[in-house]
Amino acid sequence: MRPYSSKLTELLQNLSATLDSDTGGAYSTQREVSKVLLVVVTSNRGLCGGFNSSITKEVIKTVKEKYANTTVDILGIGKKGTDVLQKQFDIVANKNEIYDDLTFDNVAAIAENLMELYTSGTYDRIELVYNQFKNAATQLPQVEQFLPIKPIEGGDASAVNSDYIFEKEN
Repeated sequence: MRPYSSKLTELLQNLSATLDSDTGGAYSTQREVSKVLLVVVTSNRGLCGGFNSSITKEVIKTVKEKYANTTVDILGIGKKGTDVLQKQFDIVANKNEIYDDLTFDNVAAIAENLMELYTSGTYDRIELVYNQFKNAATQLPQVEQFLPIKPIEGGDASAVNSDYIFEKEN
């Protein structure tokens, strides 16, 4: 899934760069960051070694180093991370029930809510904090920007290969 995810991210960045030059994309508008939402993905259960603690440590580190002078809110997905982080941060939403019925539609509803929070100006940046699978014993904590969509490397929209054909599904 990692190569697929990387290619999809590249595709979104390329499309966003070409949209910005024409009409402006709502999801790629770069604003001064004064309010950040961190979406923290942990588990609902314990007894999984450093899986949850590595994520909570990464959240604390990110807030101290990257967002020291910024208002940071947390949207928790997973009971264990939410329980630890609510002692230090403002938990604006808790989506622990997602694991009870983990379907695309339920996750898409959360993503749509995040996109609405960004476009309405409630948050200037939304980042995901999660564990990336390396092997059965090792998970690597990741902080990935969800919105706004990062501009392409080099920032030259004219150099983007935007030769895509979109076909509507019947």
